[in-house]
Formats: sequence, structure tokens, C-alpha cells
Amino acid sequence: ARLTEAGLDRWAQDTNGAPFTQETKDELHEYFDVTNKGHLTFKGFLQLYALQTENDEEETWQDLSKHGVT
Repeated sequence: ARLTEAGLDRWAQDTNGAPFTQETKDELHEYFDVTNKGHLTFKGFLQLYALQTENDEEETWQDLSKHGVT
């Protein structure tokens, strides 16, 4: 499983109200697991949310609630 750039933009738009900036996308590619085409893998997605949760658990719950997790 992977998120293409378009999929990542949709996730960010639905979660944060705007697509990720290019700077944020560059950081995702640098620090998290991506395919050779630069798509965020499921492992990378989990890495992203694990890091966010370590720093701000409430923000993670807010993000997840926007996608129907209660």
C-alpha cells in the first residue's frame, strides 16, 4: 500500500484543510519510508503518525476523527 502524491495531497486536504507544502513533502521523502517513485508507503504513514503521536497525541486523535475514527 502506498500514497501517491495526489493521494497524499487529498489526505492532507481532508485532514488539515490544505495540501502539504513542497517543503513538508520533501521532509516526508527524507525521513519516512517511501517507494522508489517517492510514494509514501503504509510503513511510512505509520512512521509519520507514530512521530506525531509522540509529540502531540491529541492532534493525532483530531486527525483520525476527521476520517471517522472515534
